[in-house]
Amino acid sequence: MQIARTLNFPSIRWVRQAGLAAALTAHAITHAQPAPEPAADAPAGTNPRAIEVASGSSGEALQRDAGVLFQRMLAGDAGVLERATPELRAAVDAERLRALIAGIRAQAGNYRGQLASRRDTRGGMEIVTLTSAFERANIDVRLVFDAQQRLAGLSLRPAAAVAEYKPADYALPARFSEREVRVGVDGWALPGTLTLPEGTGPFPAIVLVHGSGPQGRDTSVGPNRIFRDLAEGLANRGIAVLRYDKRTLAHEARIDRITGFGVNDEVVDDAVATIAWLGAQRVIDGDRVFMLGHSFGGMLAPRIATRAPQLAGLVLFAAAVKPLEESIVEQTMYLAGFDGRVDDEERARLAELQSLRARVRELTADDPPVVIAGSSAPASYWLSLRGIDAPAEAARLPQPLLVLHGGRDFQVTIDDHETWRRALTTHAQARCITYPGLNHLFIAGSGRSHPNEYLLAGHVAAEVIADIAGWINAAATDDDNKRHGGCAAATPPTNQDGTP
Repeated sequence: MQIARTLNFPSIRWVRQAGLAAALTAHAITHAQPAPEPAADAPAGTNPRAIEVASGSSGEALQRDAGVLFQRMLAGDAGVLERATPELRAAVDAERLRALIAGIRAQAGNYRGQLASRRDTRGGMEIVTLTSAFERANIDVRLVFDAQQRLAGLSLRPAAAVAEYKPADYALPARFSEREVRVGVDGWALPGTLTLPEGTGPFPAIVLVHGSGPQGRDTSVGPNRIFRDLAEGLANRGIAVLRYDKRTLAHEARIDRITGFGVNDEVVDDAVATIAWLGAQRVIDGDRVFMLGHSFGGMLAPRIATRAPQLAGLVLFAAAVKPLEESIVEQTMYLAGFDGRVDDEERARLAELQSLRARVRELTADDPPVVIAGSSAPASYWLSLRGIDAPAEAARLPQPLLVLHGGRDFQVTIDDHETWRRALTTHAQARCITYPGLNHLFIAGSGRSHPNEYLLAGHVAAEVIADIAGWINAAATDDDNKRHGGCAAATPPTNQDGTP
């Protein structure tokens, strides 16, 4: 069975991955086929064939066809499935296609037009990226074509940020250097960056593990690069940092070859291999290798640690606790009611998500893929998440734990952080900290948090960098007074507006 090439859960990463992944394949539209009418919600004069391409490019026809195909999907034309391969027709029907399009509009609003198009090749596949304007976001629509120019994958994610990233004030390039590396398991090499402090080492080090979706090594969210902030900030404080591209990004065109795809394939296996690789480097002190897991990566951090017992400690960075299907419903409810009212369309969408949540809870291995919030994932993926109780697993770990939370985070809420705190109350080496004014990215803001703020340029707060560095250096020198703050005496909880 073909599976989603990228596993995006937009309610969990609405702006980072406004994209909604779907496993769907169809023949490329022939050059002679007339262009369809623009989607009903497209502005007057929108031409689905008006695609920015270099004149005379060999990929121009494929890019044009990609634009036409996406227009047909937006128009609700399930006829594209008539050109699908048998495997994909078995996995994706007209109802799932409609759910995909409904999910896009629910998250990003109505389609407004195409802004640009580009084409590249990866792993023998042709990838056409259509930068498309919707009411509430610009989205990169990525269509993957095989050698016969059949559509072999579809994923959507926020368009690359227009604003140029500017390093944080605490990033002092003269005090660190960077090396390009390749990590991960055999056959799935992942490009990464090792940031080293000035000096000869051996240094304490930390591996950064991403949240959900096809993340790059910087964990880019709009104009923000939170993993780059962490790498440069920590390197300036004497700690080496390794960050890498996630498998679902680096090997997007090959993910469907994995039978029984689950979170071990998506996250855990690569993290375990990367931790082992880093500890074996001569410039690194192998007894002082830590890991940081953000959001979904934080939820999986205890599982990673059980397979990497050599870890000297874990940083749980806005670590999730709820099942994905539960988080999708809760965050959709939060956004639907953000303006103080929930309209009929939003109620219907919530009812649909609640129904799908119930279906996920009853899945068996033989069930077809589930499309929820426009995202498609095979039953094996959902089953691989079943039964994860990250706080309970963390409570059994012998390593020191640092649990960090932004008080304005609506994705991993203060109630979620309290779940971590209660589970770790008796853990002798756990410390919990809440930062009242920070959001899910540990960037400062005010008022109730909303995905739109992720489009504003900012940096991981300097106090967070300082706390992580102080904790790692204390653990590295066995300074119990600094390392063991206790979760029973955590910072008092705050509301999303930053008030006690």
